[in-house]
Amino acid sequence: MLSEGRGVTSTVEAPPLNVLLVGCGVHARAAHLPGIRKFIAETGRMVALHVADLSEPGIRPPGAPVDPWFIQLPEPEQDPDGNNAIARLSEEHQRRQFDACMIATRPRYHRRYAEWALPRGIPLLVEKPLTFPEGAHFKADQSRRIVAEFHELLKMARPDGRPPLTFILGAQKRYQTVYRELGQTIRKVYERTGCPVTNVVCSTGDGWWLLPDEYEKYSYRSGGKLTHTGYHLLDIVPWLMRHVSTDDSPLPISHAWVVASVFRPADAVATYGIAAAKKLFDADKRMLGDGCDLGDINSNLMVRLCDKQNRQRASILYSLLHEGFSRRSSSSEHRTKIDYLALTQGPVLWAELRRIAKMVDGDGEGLGQSAHQELTVLCKEFLTPLGSQATLTVSNQPLHAADTGVDEYCENDEAPAIDFLKQVAMPDKQTSLSPVEDHVIGVKLLAAAYESASDCATTVDGMPRAIRVDFGKGDWTRPPGT
Repeated sequence: MLSEGRGVTSTVEAPPLNVLLVGCGVHARAAHLPGIRKFIAETGRMVALHVADLSEPGIRPPGAPVDPWFIQLPEPEQDPDGNNAIARLSEEHQRRQFDACMIATRPRYHRRYAEWALPRGIPLLVEKPLTFPEGAHFKADQSRRIVAEFHELLKMARPDGRPPLTFILGAQKRYQTVYRELGQTIRKVYERTGCPVTNVVCSTGDGWWLLPDEYEKYSYRSGGKLTHTGYHLLDIVPWLMRHVSTDDSPLPISHAWVVASVFRPADAVATYGIAAAKKLFDADKRMLGDGCDLGDINSNLMVRLCDKQNRQRASILYSLLHEGFSRRSSSSEHRTKIDYLALTQGPVLWAELRRIAKMVDGDGEGLGQSAHQELTVLCKEFLTPLGSQATLTVSNQPLHAADTGVDEYCENDEAPAIDFLKQVAMPDKQTSLSPVEDHVIGVKLLAAAYESASDCATTVDGMPRAIRVDFGKGDWTRPPGT
């Protein structure tokens, strides 16, 4: 039959999917809306889009496949407990019967809307982090709530006696070709040598350099680097390591010790001094308040993975920077994105992923261009049963092959939305790469990092404390879809 959306016509047999998008800010416009558009293009299935936000995003926001129906939500200050917002969504659901819901609000509101959608049986995509309790970035008891809320929501999505709901966490690195190829490499080398991943060092810099009076304007009241781009690395590093399942080992990874230190806005002002704003940008800036309750600009973590005898099986070092290097002017232009990851499998493999991007205009692959990314793999075949024809050997792999799109290797922000809608429209046709239940390691590392940092900030001696993280059976199994 011919099914028409507002402004789009598509020949499909199935009725349009009624999709609710809660929050239509910068990320939703860059990820969810293009994802919906690509889903329609790939499947021919129409989408009736309903946007719930504080203000109307306008007619067909950039990347929107259709003109969305708008649902006005009250300002948080006028609805602190969210009851009015929930009542508004319930009213609309009764009228529209939403087939799917995407949550792209600030992290502090994720749980509110997830607890509304899941009991109603609405499939759900939530941006990372899944939830973030108020004050979890500096209060240890609230940090521990991150894991508790994860399990509470997961239970809602897996009701007794009913099929589990589609419940996906937005983590686009899992969909990027470069990480999927690296995971396959790790698995291949392990199968031939028996060496698991033993050490990982990674760093990322966003080039997000704020002035002293800007910290309170942004997201540092709901966490910081760890809850935003930092979570991608908390997730993807264990995800890569799990291509070698340690659950099959006689002594699998049973727990981790996590030590974290964070660099908060108050630390930045003390380090750079107010004078830096004048010297760098000719701007007379002052800190808004004391900044002591704001989240992390930069975060450093040491993760020691152990077996039941407390012997180290692997270690991970994270250096996660919102600042990094930036050519920022008085506006936020010219942010540079820098990523580095070095991974070893004992003495037999060294893999190094490097990206220095967005320094100049254009989508080329050269150093500093938006598509720059290099993967170098070194394999010492003389130490392994690998033959010269079977090794990955010393190679420098460019960003993508000629038949592979840049976005599949690099950003690919829209991939979780496409995956989610396909799961809803065509259940059992494919395996999701990012189901919420598969994020238990990343969620536990996030909670432990903030607990360690909060204790460091509140103890008398100021020493960081190692937080123990216990893993359950199946946590380190091979990731789905790999």
